[in-house]
Amino acid sequence: RGELRTYLHDHFDEEFDRRFVGYHRRLLRRTPLDCQGPWHKEHSDGHEKLGEQALNLGHGIRLPIYASKDQFSGYLHACVVLPNVRNSDTIAHYYLDLVESRGYRISLQLTTDKGTEVGKMLRIHAFLRQACRSALFNF
Repeated sequence: RGELRTYLHDHFDEEFDRRFVGYHRRLLRRTPLDCQGPWHKEHSDGHEKLGEQALNLGHGIRLPIYASKDQFSGYLHACVVLPNVRNSDTIAHYYLDLVESRGYRISLQLTTDKGTEVGKMLRIHAFLRQACRSALFNF
């Protein structure tokens, strides 16, 4: 055991130092959020934390959640249970319902992960932004 420890220290000393109590990992460089105000940036993402294994209520019982949150205020615009948060049609329908429920207001920027389910939602957002811009500046 002593020989093995000596060998490992000789050849892998850096890893031993990193695992030593009191070693400080390199801290992440954090910067403040840059947001101009409400309705500037909105974040949307799906969560499957309440999946079948987590709930353990039986076969096929799960609660996939999709949510949208304003970055500036932290206001949760929506948090809904959907049948499938991995389907692009479902997410697009969710987004259109969300826009309608907010009086057809949309944020300037929509931030999502790079999942395949958000493609249609991002195209809808871009189309609505373009339509609003055209309506406002063509007079």
